[in-house]
Amino acid sequence: MSGYELNTPSIFHRAMGLLRSRRLKRFAGTDLTVIERKVMDYYRSQSGRAYYTRLAEQHLWEDMSRHKDFTALCHSSQDILDFGCGAGGLTVALAIHYPDKHIHAIDIGTHAAELIVASQLKVDFRQGSVLDAPFKDASIDMLISRFVIEHTIHPDKLICEAHRVLRPKGIIYLLYPQLLLKVTLPTAIRELFSCITNPAQLTYLDPQIGESTGDADDQDAVWLTNPVKIKSLLEKNGFRTLRSVPTQSLIIARKY
Repeated sequence: MSGYELNTPSIFHRAMGLLRSRRLKRFAGTDLTVIERKVMDYYRSQSGRAYYTRLAEQHLWEDMSRHKDFTALCHSSQDILDFGCGAGGLTVALAIHYPDKHIHAIDIGTHAAELIVASQLKVDFRQGSVLDAPFKDASIDMLISRFVIEHTIHPDKLICEAHRVLRPKGIIYLLYPQLLLKVTLPTAIRELFSCITNPAQLTYLDPQIGESTGDADDQDAVWLTNPVKIKSLLEKNGFRTLRSVPTQSLIIARKY
């Protein structure tokens, strides 16, 4: 019996398990504020507090430092903004690894920035929305958006704000979740079809959130992110894509 034949059942069972695990469904309503309200209420709730506590347990530096050009871009930037910092694990790591740089952070969550506060490091943290960021125009060299864009029904506004606060030739370093294999099959087919017929159209999701929701399961995603549509949004809003690395869920772009 060949090695291929031996491995076939394992591959098949893994594939079937993946198909059965699809839980993210397309939002079938017309009022998108329903999704927005649901997510915002969650981030401000006691369940949301547990969510931020779980974020605080993550060790982000090792993961981020393995991503393409991350440390090199951080090294060449003076003002670095963690755009949607969660509990602040990456922000704190940036402040520790680059003590000579100005580290900024923002998050809308009531229970955000726990690690930043506990660290007592010199970090410019501001509680607020990435869609209306309280930072001056052209004040940031590098903006890091790590798994944030999927949480807003207005990803174009996030990108516009990133463009506004970045200096000319500033960098946006954007990570997004690969959701195509996590949505129901009809939603995945609809998304693939829309990429061909209407690339500007976003497929909104009905977030399944609760006390056990974590950063890794993506159940709080509000639209079906994919590199084609994110790249298009960036280029329509004044960015030039430098690198798109789907295997790392990463897009690096520069402000014109």
